[in-house]
Amino acid sequence: MIERIVIENFKSLRKVDLSLGRMNLFIGTNASGKSNFLEALRVLEGIGNGFTINEILGGKPKSATSEIWEGIRGGSKHACPFGVDDTEVVITASGTLEESSPLKWEYHIAFLPLDRGRVTEERVEVGDHMRSFSSSDPNVGLVLLSANKGTPPLLGMQSLWENTEFRQSLRRVPEDMRDMYSELLSSARLSSALAGSLSNAQHIDVASNILRSYSQSTAVRRMGNHGENFASLINTICADQKTKDAYLSWLRQLRPEEIDDVGTLRGAVGEPMFMLRENGREFPAPVLSDGTL
Repeated sequence: MIERIVIENFKSLRKVDLSLGRMNLFIGTNASGKSNFLEALRVLEGIGNGFTINEILGGKPKSATSEIWEGIRGGSKHACPFGVDDTEVVITASGTLEESSPLKWEYHIAFLPLDRGRVTEERVEVGDHMRSFSSSDPNVGLVLLSANKGTPPLLGMQSLWENTEFRQSLRRVPEDMRDMYSELLSSARLSSALAGSLSNAQHIDVASNILRSYSQSTAVRRMGNHGENFASLINTICADQKTKDAYLSWLRQLRPEEIDDVGTLRGAVGEPMFMLRENGREFPAPVLSDGTL
């Protein structure tokens, strides 16, 4: 869980330092920065999902290994304060990992949006484990922080350890630095847990027409920001009886009628659509109210 976030020079946010609780309410006039704060969280979400800064700001189409990523409003060009093109954006977040024994963590990143999202500094700290990287060190800049090659920030790089080209690039790193890189990338449990904390900063802005439609996937662990693959997520929830029971218990507190069951209906080619069962009758998503969805 993110417990504190500091944002500097991102869009209209010159410097914001906020402590966060389990529920936070943001109130302000139009154009006061609420949406920009949420988009700073989306930057962290994208890092946790392994996207490059350039992809996070500008967007990325669907590929064989990733879902569509919508860029931030205005893309790289408008990520800096108006009229200041060479500004370094800095985001620092900290919180607690819910491990067997909770661990404090802090993640810090600085980048130049208009220089192809080049990362200039990155710091990862989990418990007593800390790694810091800066573009001022040419060895780090050449191998790990090369945005021109589409390298994501270090936190999303655990998957690169399986990449042959990346492993070969480590051979160009001075001998005394290789252990540091190897240790960071091989400590998959901590880095994956921290990446998960950031990727969970998902901005949910659902559209009822999307929730009512068929999903394109069979089962996913996360729906899209607007509700894409909602029915696929229900399939995943229903596959585990304990998770399904917890979900049903929650739903029954929201509905005036007693819910018998929840699940999906199948389309012509097996694509799922959300449905509720009440009093022995099935109610598919298209007939449910916006509020229920």
